Amino acid sequence: MATGCFRALATTAGAVGLLLSGLPTLAMAETTEVRFAQLYSLTYLPAYIVYEEKLIEKHATRLGIPAPKVTTNKLSSGPAGNDALISGNVDIAMGGITVLLTLWDKTQGTMNVRGIATMCDSPIFLMTVDPRIKSLKDFGEGDRIAVSAVKVTMQALFLNLAAAREWGWDARFKLDPLTVSMSHPMSIQALRTGKMEVKNYAAIVPYNYEVIAASNARQLMTSYEVLGGAHTLNAFWATESWVKANPKTYQAVLAAFEEAAELITKDREVAARTYAKWEASSLPIADVARIIGTPSEITFSVTPNRTLMIAETMHKVGLLKTKPATWTDYFHAGLHGKNGS
Repeated sequence: MATGCFRALATTAGAVGLLLSGLPTLAMAETTEVRFAQLYSLTYLPAYIVYEEKLIEKHATRLGIPAPKVTTNKLSSGPAGNDALISGNVDIAMGGITVLLTLWDKTQGTMNVRGIATMCDSPIFLMTVDPRIKSLKDFGEGDRIAVSAVKVTMQALFLNLAAAREWGWDARFKLDPLTVSMSHPMSIQALRTGKMEVKNYAAIVPYNYEVIAASNARQLMTSYEVLGGAHTLNAFWATESWVKANPKTYQAVLAAFEEAAELITKDREVAARTYAKWEASSLPIADVARIIGTPSEITFSVTPNRTLMIAETMHKVGLLKTKPATWTDYFHAGLHGKNGS
């Protein structure tokens, strides 16, 4: 009986193989490599899960195409990822949702860059080690606030909105002259030592904890407070031509990140260990697992949350020329069935 079953399966597999062999052009059209611009922090944990568990390869095989080689390029900021994408050095870039929106706005009618999916909801934390600063009102001309990149990042927009809430809409750019572009490791070092000019930092998880653990840092406010609730922090994106040329690879990538979000929820400790491995984090595994399990700190999802509000604000501030009508304007079609915002 068993032998007959195996023979039947083999016959079926052979028939499927013959059918697929009649479609060599479709298979050959797909890329053999997927190149990511990878950023740092716990907010990019889904990407580390995707790499560790070889989820893109898994879903590519499921979709009937050869598993592509997956490579990563470690970069310090979303704008750097955009440069790599535009130059053709990577296929998919990662970064803050505002960085995606900026590139979507600039490439309409040309490269037509859109998001593939989001990765997490997580706040930005305004931290300080300056004992003089108790609130926004205490910031003066000589103070400096570290952000991953000025103007276009979510950290920068957060500071614009915080200033508008404190001093009125016309003063929304009041903190801009104080911002400086610094990588997260450099920002952490600046606040830990307290000896550099920069004593303030718009942090993301888990770097806010690394600062607090080694200094007298205090949290002044979060972006959840300023924006009125939880919001998408980051995403990953690709050009329209890449998605059209690689439809099944695109599906495999999206499915891989959907599965990664599910795996993080199912086993936070394994996810924490994966993060520690890929980023050589010094935070205890138990602390990382606790952060992963705290919704007010981070929630992993491929579905956009309050991104249209962010886009509309960027348009109002003057950072976007085009005001999107819906969040689906700046995400590729594979995500359009989600209940996003």
